[in-house]
Formats: sequence, structure tokens, C-alpha cells
Amino acid sequence: MGILTKEPDLKDAVYESPAAWVESRDIKLANGDIFSFRDRPYLIRPMSSGARKKCVEKGTGLGWSETFIQESLWGCIVGKYRQGVAYIFPNDTEMKTFVQSRFNTLIRDNPEVIGKFIKNTDTTYLKQVGGRNLFFDGGRMNQMVEGQQKESAALRGKQFDKVNLDEFDLMEEEIIEKANGRMGNSLIKAMTVISNPTVENHRIDRLYRGSNQMRWFRKCTCGEWTCSDEEFPDLISRAGCHCRKCGKVLGYAGEWVAANTEMRDFYGPDAQDWEGYQMSQLNSKTNSPWVILNEFKTTTNIEDFWKLRMGRAFTPKENRLTKTEVFDCCGNYAMTETYKDRTCMGVDVGKDKYHYVIGIRTDKEKFEILKVGCESSFENLGAVAVRMGVRNCVVDIRPYEAEARRFQKAMTFRVWLCQYGTNPIQDVVWDDERKVVKCFRTGIFDITHRLVVDKRVRLPYRNQVIRDFAEQYCEPYKVKKEDLRSNSIIYIYEKGNGNDHYRNAMNYFYLSAMGSRVIRPEGYGPKQASQCIHETVRI
Repeated sequence: MGILTKEPDLKDAVYESPAAWVESRDIKLANGDIFSFRDRPYLIRPMSSGARKKCVEKGTGLGWSETFIQESLWGCIVGKYRQGVAYIFPNDTEMKTFVQSRFNTLIRDNPEVIGKFIKNTDTTYLKQVGGRNLFFDGGRMNQMVEGQQKESAALRGKQFDKVNLDEFDLMEEEIIEKANGRMGNSLIKAMTVISNPTVENHRIDRLYRGSNQMRWFRKCTCGEWTCSDEEFPDLISRAGCHCRKCGKVLGYAGEWVAANTEMRDFYGPDAQDWEGYQMSQLNSKTNSPWVILNEFKTTTNIEDFWKLRMGRAFTPKENRLTKTEVFDCCGNYAMTETYKDRTCMGVDVGKDKYHYVIGIRTDKEKFEILKVGCESSFENLGAVAVRMGVRNCVVDIRPYEAEARRFQKAMTFRVWLCQYGTNPIQDVVWDDERKVVKCFRTGIFDITHRLVVDKRVRLPYRNQVIRDFAEQYCEPYKVKKEDLRSNSIIYIYEKGNGNDHYRNAMNYFYLSAMGSRVIRPEGYGPKQASQCIHETVRI
């Protein structure tokens, strides 16, 4: 069989289309049902599409995982994926649960259709399907020392033609790049990413927003097309979802319609555009739209409702800042270039990038930022610190501790190295001997979140640097997770797209400023600002 580089024709022979192959085989699923497109017609196109890159932002229980695992089985059996397929989960626990509860059951209950093609069924991580490899792995990334790139041990030494990333929002974003690197020898290079969404413009939601953005439209007998997901919470009764034109109850048949028609580069090993699908439980026969509507009106957990029922990203206001909230803290003064009184500085360390925040403490829990910026070396950073009168500084201890230690010794002012911790009991601990401060990571992010919300921090007026500052300040977001070690629910801040350097620098500035004396704006005290260029006085 040749490599498919264009949209498959469902009228071809059974083995030419995964959808036709699955529909004709009466495949028994783990729950005992026979797989059929009759109740889930929305799965036909995603399974049969020849698009190189597909992403699915979805609600739970809609059959997407089973769809793509069966497409992968078909591809191995008919010889499309000669190098095999990798199926990646967030971690080993998730992977083993899927293999044992779904995949092994699929093999056992379908011996003539699937089982006869599979060897080495006793191996959790590797199955031989039609002589091709089907890899199952957890996709956790391991951080290398001294700032080297992250790597996934699960992908090392493997080559494949296709990769499926299941529950992408629970993985690290680098897994896409690493998986692409393992398909260098392939003429197909297919990738499918599916997930329940978490927060807006993150992981699967970012991929979908950058795709052709397809949604499921259902056709009424009057000829009108209606997307129930777009109309929600309107046009729903006990009878189901209704047509937006005539009001009749809609059936479940429909078509995928793209909102972004500019994207057309889908087919072939060099295709760059994402074919994106978004769908809620409103389109599934096993979920009552009336029940979903009533849950929307009565739920006390609206976050899970939007993510799991509706398949839409949702960010509670208290869990993530907006750029507007940051800009509301801006004053009408420019950033200061020199300062002769005592200031405090926080520094986040990256590869050839040293983001800093310099300011003063103006009251017990109020602060004024005088200057933010980014330097290319610790030497340049030291020069800025001297000009700005820094007397107390907190620097990120990772990933270059040796360099940070040299900076610490070279400076004439106090420099502490900060190490984030996960223990909420040890909020902030200062180690005088090692000159290290340890703080509870979630706690310090909560504090700098509230500084902006309560407008207890004053920023220079808005320019490009402050726009970058605001962008990075809003990247981290708070999520609820289950801690498997303690068997409890914990709250942590995720990194967003990873570009959160100014937020971390602000965290370190806060730590350095809390040990500093108070300096108030002019008008709060009797002394004049004779020692500094910026209009402040020291109390």
C-alpha cells in the first residue's frame, strides 16, 4: 500500500480507509459495546483524514481515544506505519491503566479482527502489530543539569511514523518537539494530540486556536446548520438541541466546519497547519443536553463543567491574572536609570537571559517598581545594580548555581540565592550560613498575584518593556492536582508557555524587599528627595 498524502476516499476498498475497516469489523470495545459510527458520526472524518497534524480539544467520554488507537492499529496492520506508532500518556501510571483496561481487553475480545495480528501481548510498553511496533509510554520530561535541554526517556532510541499524545494538557509542551525529532526517518511524520482542556491559551487550547478550528454542525430538516456548542446554553429543551432557524429538534448527523479557512497545508510529511477539532458532550447520544443544561445552572464546580462537559478551556479569575490587571498598576512615571538611595532587586536566571526587577518598599506591604529589564550576563547585571543603588538582592539558584555563586561573591551588596520548595509548612526560610532563601513556591506566587489584584504594587508607565513584563507576569496559572505521594489535593502554579521570567523576578524582588527599610513617595514625609533622581524620600 502506498503512503496516503491526501484526503482518503471512503468509497475505496475497506483496507484503504480506517473508518471503513473499523465499521466493517464489528470491533468490541472494553465496555462490551460494538464500535459504530451510527451514534458517533463525528468520528468518521478525524479517523480517516490524511492530515499530518491533528489536535482535539474535547469533553470526556466521546470516544476519541478509542478512535485514534484503532486508526493506529489499522495503519500498522495494512503497512502504512512501517516504523510503527508511539502512544504517549502523561506518565507511566496513566499509560499502564489504559493498556490494561482498554487495549489488552480490545485484543482479548477481538481475536480474529485484531488479536491475530499482535505478538508480544505480555509486554506493557511494546506490542507487535502486523510486524510493526506499537509503543506505549509515559511522556514525563526529565530536566538535565546546568540548564541543558529537557529530554524524555520514553522516546529515546525509538523511531516511528506516527505519535499520539493523549491528555496533552498533563504533559510538558516540549514533548511535541521531542516526538517530532523521533520521526526524522519517516515519510509520514503524523501527529495526533488530544486532551481535555485546562486553562485558556495553554497546551491543547493554544493548538486549537492555531488550527483551522473545526466544530460540529448538525443539519436540520429545514436545511439550516446549527452548532450546538456555539449556541449553548440556548436552544436546549428536554427533547434535545434545537435548530437556530426553525426550532425543530436536531438529529446527530452533521459535518465538521472550519472557522479558519486560511489554513490549507494539511497533507504530506512537510505540512505545517493543524487540523483542529473541538467538541462537547452535547453532540453525544449518551449525554442528555437537558441534564447538561441543568448542571450548568446548578453546579458549584463551573470549572470542571466547562473543561469536562463542554470541552472548553476555562480559567477562574482568581487563578490567573490578566494583562489589564497588571496595566492598572501602572503609574505615569518613566523607568529610573540611576538611583542613589537603597533599592532591592530580584533576578530570574535563564540561558543567556537575566530578567530583573528593581524597586523599593513604600509601606508594610506596598512596593514601587523603578526598573525592569533583561541583561545578557551577570557582569552587565552587576553594572545595572550599582547604578540603581541595590543593597539587597535575591537571585534564582537554578539552573546555573555556580555562576550565581560567583555573582554573589563579587557583589558588595547582600545577595541571596532562592530555592523554590513544595512544603507549605516552610513558608520562607533564610539560611545565613549558605546565603540561601527557601520559599514555598505556590505561596510566593499567591503573594505576587495578590499584589496586583489589590494594587499594592506601582509600576512605571506602559511601554514595550512593561508590556513584556505584563505578558510574562500573567503566564503562570493556578491548578488543582492530586498528589499521589500524599494522596491529597494540592494547588500549584503551572508555567504556561514557560516564558514567565519577569513573574519569577518579581517573586525574588518581593523576598528581597521584605527585608528592606521603607521608602515612601514624596509628600508622605518631611524630608526632600535630594539624594535621588526619582521623586522619592526615605523614612
